[in-house]
Amino acid sequence: MTDKAAFQDVFQQYAKLASDDTLTEAEKTGRYSFHEISFDSIAKDISKKLDLRPDLSLLDVGSGAGDITFRLSPAPRRITLNDHAEVLKRVKNLSQRQSIEIHAGNLLELDSCLGPFDRILCYSVLPILPEHAVFPAIDKLVGLLSIGGKLLIGDLPNIDKKERFEISRESKRVSIKKEFEAKRSSLASVDPVNSHERHFLFNDINNLKLISYLRQKHCEAYLLPQPLELPFGCTREDILVVRL
Repeated sequence: MTDKAAFQDVFQQYAKLASDDTLTEAEKTGRYSFHEISFDSIAKDISKKLDLRPDLSLLDVGSGAGDITFRLSPAPRRITLNDHAEVLKRVKNLSQRQSIEIHAGNLLELDSCLGPFDRILCYSVLPILPEHAVFPAIDKLVGLLSIGGKLLIGDLPNIDKKERFEISRESKRVSIKKEFEAKRSSLASVDPVNSHERHFLFNDINNLKLISYLRQKHCEAYLLPQPLELPFGCTREDILVVRL
């Protein structure tokens, strides 16, 4: 299966989630239900890392219905939401949001003419992609970024970081460990969106390989921790990219 075809297969599954009325609002976008209470904290962390300003343009790839996007502060002058058309139908009060543009379609098929953008957010997207679509997705994101612009590839798992957390927190931060275990036990036994495609293995070595790949594309790239209060702050991390 080609990169675009594999991506489209996952993309269509998110459309099914968006129309499933048995799910919570967070679950309809492929997130877990407990994410909803953390949207403000997630948005605060993103806003700081992207150094947002009112004079900037922002593309949010995999935006869902804008649950996090509309909490970003200060809000950029122009925001483009990108997701499946069925997902974007859930955007509330769109007519009252004059600075918001909607662009349905999957990441790999985004037209380069849509950009460039001063800031790009791609949060919780790479982990659900088929393995062979990860690097083409990164190429597309960088291509849509303006010179000097910043891209946040957020909420990346790291199985090595998770192992370190589980070992080190057993005796030192029992309360956090218990909270983490409660969250983990509440998850379904499978990911919100299933795919027969092999997924990229996010660990110390491979996450650093992503950094190296981005630097070879004439970008500065940095691996950043997440605040512990975020849903998976103890086990996930972000990549901040600056296009040179």
